[in-house]
Amino acid sequence: MLPALIGAAQEASDGFRYRYIAALAEFRDPHGAGLLAPLMVRRNPLRDAAMQSLLATPSAEARAALAAALPLAESPADARLITETLAKAATREAIPDLVRVLQTDVATETILEALGRLGDRAAVPALVDQLSSPNARRRHGAAMALEQIADPAAGAPLVNLLLKEFHLEVAQAAMRAWLASGAEDDGALDGLAVPGTRAFLLASARQLSKER
Repeated sequence: MLPALIGAAQEASDGFRYRYIAALAEFRDPHGAGLLAPLMVRRNPLRDAAMQSLLATPSAEARAALAAALPLAESPADARLITETLAKAATREAIPDLVRVLQTDVATETILEALGRLGDRAAVPALVDQLSSPNARRRHGAAMALEQIADPAAGAPLVNLLLKEFHLEVAQAAMRAWLASGAEDDGALDGLAVPGTRAFLLASARQLSKER
């Protein structure tokens, strides 16, 4: 059914194509992802319909199809669109693909949001790596994702960030993430809690969190 629908949509005149596009956007079988993902290029009139269908059917099949389509993107715009669709429709199986794309500059914020939404500790090492990025938006996005995952393993890296971070929004996000993770620091604050210093404030916040 799907191959026939795609073929008819591609052959239809502009005046009738919208009917096929509407039908394609409502297609909900994840097994069709392999045919839909290659349509996600900006020159293809079926792009938006394919994207809507894939977003509505998050599945292992959609993940695999989008991941396979990504290296075939013909432009940065195509790569961003495919990546954003992969992130928004991601299931936990997509984490390795999202982490791999995170090493590029494509749809970074969307990927970080997806990793936080998935809430899987498998993403923590990659998110911790982002805490040392020179890009404040990456650090902020990683801290927000770590807050959602709340893994104690991120405690010490978050403390190290808090001891030196100068961007207020990043520091606030990191503080929330640290408290959500149980305010663990693996000894990072030992001997540093001198009154009036950041370390002192963090040690005080840690103590308060443990008393609640």
